[in-house]
Amino acid sequence: MKLYEDEKKKLLLVLKGVDKIALTTDMWTSNQQFGYMALTAHFIDKEWNMQQRIINFTEVEPPHTGLVLANVIAKHLEEWKIKKIIISITVDNASSNDVLVRKLKENMKKSGISLYYGGKFFHVRCCAHILNLIVQDGLSAIKDEIISIRDAVKYIKVSPSRLHGFAAAARELDLSTTKKLVLDVSTRWNSTYFMLETALAYKDAFARYSMEALGFVWLLGPEDWEKIAVICDFLQVFYDVSTLFSGSSYATANLYFLEIWRVQEILQEKVENEGGFMKAMAVKMKENFDKYWKSCNLLMIIASILDPRVKLTLSEFVFSRIYQSREEREEQMQMIKQSLQDVYE
Repeated sequence: MKLYEDEKKKLLLVLKGVDKIALTTDMWTSNQQFGYMALTAHFIDKEWNMQQRIINFTEVEPPHTGLVLANVIAKHLEEWKIKKIIISITVDNASSNDVLVRKLKENMKKSGISLYYGGKFFHVRCCAHILNLIVQDGLSAIKDEIISIRDAVKYIKVSPSRLHGFAAAARELDLSTTKKLVLDVSTRWNSTYFMLETALAYKDAFARYSMEALGFVWLLGPEDWEKIAVICDFLQVFYDVSTLFSGSSYATANLYFLEIWRVQEILQEKVENEGGFMKAMAVKMKENFDKYWKSCNLLMIIASILDPRVKLTLSEFVFSRIYQSREEREEQMQMIKQSLQDVYE
């Protein structure tokens, strides 16, 4: 405990010299059904280095409503004496977080704190979580195949003898066994992607193993594997974008706008040119994309404009592809230019 208090004093001294802090927070529920909240402060130090510090990891009693979470965060901000320099908070897209952000803003205003540019940039939606929701919608198009693979992997990984038998089946087919079977977490699309990609490498081994393991039921055929191969290739782009967004050792805000446009272009191309299950999958994902695009955080667009490689050119180009009417494009560009003037003039 003494070590914690000593380190806390050191960090308090560091934070005294910081002008602005951006927060991220998330909730996690343990296997024992205890709820925990992590609160992380992101800032630039005096040497212009990016810094991030977990300032609290707290058990939160239920109910985990937006009001309860806002009060917990407000308490910690008071404890760390940083309430006046918070410029934004990044959260996932749970509806309770909309309430959290609104109540936190109200709390800060009641304390006499003037929010950064009136709170226009305060609420930032987690880009990686948005991608997760979009892809999860798409994966529902192959839910039966995913369930079959998940059940198969569970069956094989449950004991060393089954793993040994599966590896033997793979070696009989001259397949490399360096890759380990992956069991996904159903709420994390990228883990499902890894599971499908790995299973694809062992597609023939599953069929061979089913002939030798009496309790193993295998239902997928060549057409199913063709579908999975196409989807894995499609999801590679989303995995690359998600990985880029999740970086912690480099700035990511300036990359957001370009990568989101890249996702939009791919979805649009699939909707227009594909058929069958791939079109159905892309249509569902595009509908979700369009919904979240409307809540795209202005701060991310401004960050891309401040990237000297793109400036305003990228925004103008992307809006020309996304918005059909000239009036709408001009309205969006005018809003961005006005926001830039508000921030820097």
